[in-house]
Formats: sequence, C-alpha cells, structure tokens
Amino acid sequence: MDNKKILVVMGGTSSEREVSLCSGQAVFDALVRQGHNVEKFILDENNVCKIIDIKPDLCVLALHGK
Repeated sequence: MDNKKILVVMGGTSSEREVSLCSGQAVFDALVRQGHNVEKFILDENNVCKIIDIKPDLCVLALHGK
C-alpha cells in the first residue's frame, strides 16, 4: 500500500450534516481497514482553509446537501 495521505472531508453546514458525518465515518473506516493512511476532517464554516495545512494527497468528499 502506498503511503499517500487521504483526507475524508465530512460534516459541513447543511441540514444534511449528520448524514455526512455517518457517511464520512463509514468511508474512513473502510479506508483504514484497507491499510490506507487516512485522516478525518470535520468541515464547518470556519476551518476550510485548514485543509491546506494538512497537505493531503487526496480528499474524499463525504458532504451532503447544498
């Protein structure tokens, strides 16, 4: 398995936030089981710029709603 950093982005600010958190956790768990280097990122209205600081190689978006 390569060692690329995968960031699972979940949460957000829509009314679908809770669904996104569940979906994101499921994606995160599946990637961990497969041995990937994965990190969770719970998005809100104030932290989107922090993704740059994490420097992921790949982002998986588990966002729902608008």
